[in-house]
Amino acid sequence: MPNQALTPAQKEQFMRDGYLHIKHAVSRAEVAALDEEVDRLFQRRGADPLQKPELVSIIETAPFLRLVDHPGLFPILLELLGPYIQLGVNSVFVRVPNPNYKGFVHTDGGPALKHIRTTPDSRPLQVKFQLYLTDVSQPNSGNFLIFPGSHLRPFPETGPLPTPADPGTLQFVVEAGDAVFFPHSLWHGSAPNISGAGQTRKSIVYGYNQMFFRTYDNVTLPPELWEQATPRQKRLLGDLGRPWRPGLYFYPPEDQVQIMEGE
Repeated sequence: MPNQALTPAQKEQFMRDGYLHIKHAVSRAEVAALDEEVDRLFQRRGADPLQKPELVSIIETAPFLRLVDHPGLFPILLELLGPYIQLGVNSVFVRVPNPNYKGFVHTDGGPALKHIRTTPDSRPLQVKFQLYLTDVSQPNSGNFLIFPGSHLRPFPETGPLPTPADPGTLQFVVEAGDAVFFPHSLWHGSAPNISGAGQTRKSIVYGYNQMFFRTYDNVTLPPELWEQATPRQKRLLGDLGRPWRPGLYFYPPEDQVQIMEGE
C-alpha cells in the first residue's frame, strides 16, 4: 500500500465539507510550463477565451500528460477514490475579465448524476481537481466557488436556483500551483470576473471516475506522446492491456491495484 496522502483531519473535512484545498501541489516551474501550453492550445484551436473560456480533451503535449498521475495530485485522488479508476474529464478554463459575465452554480454530470449523492464515508463516484496556473488574490476575479457541505443535499430542481451572490458561498483565493479537490455532487461554479486589475484566471481540471463510468472527454494522444506514457498513465487513459469486450471496465485486469499503487 502507498503512504497515506491525507491526514485524518483532511479526510474528515472532505467528507464534511466536500472539498480539499491543497497548497503548492505543483511546482512553480511546472505551472509556468503548463501556462505556456494553455496559451499554445488556445492558439492552435483558434479559440478566444472571452467567447470560449473552456477547452476539453486537452492532453496533446507532455506537460498535460504528466498531470495525469502527478505525484502532488494523484496520491490524493487514489486515496479518495480507490484504485479502480480512470480519467474521465480533462479541460482547461481561461476566465478573462468580463463585466457581462455573472457566474454560475451547478453540479457535475447533468441529469444523470443530479440526484445521486454517495454517503459521506463511501467512495465518491467522481472527484475532480482544479489546478490553478495563476494567482487569484481577490474575490470576484473569476474565482472557483463552492457551497461547502452541499454535496450532501439535493441541487434545486426549480427556481430560485443558487447563484454566486448567495450567502454561504466560498470563493477560493489561491496561488498558482494550488489545487482544489471536490466530488461531482458539490454545488460549485465560477464567480464573475470583475477584477479591477484586469486579472485572468487560468486553471486545469482533471476528473477521475470509477471505472464503470463512461468517460466525458475523449483522449486520443498523438502516437509519439502515447509512446512516452507510463503503464499507469495508459491505464488511466483507458488502455486495459487486453482486447476490448463488452463489460470490460466492470472487471478490471488483475494487476489494476498494482498498476495504480505501484509507480
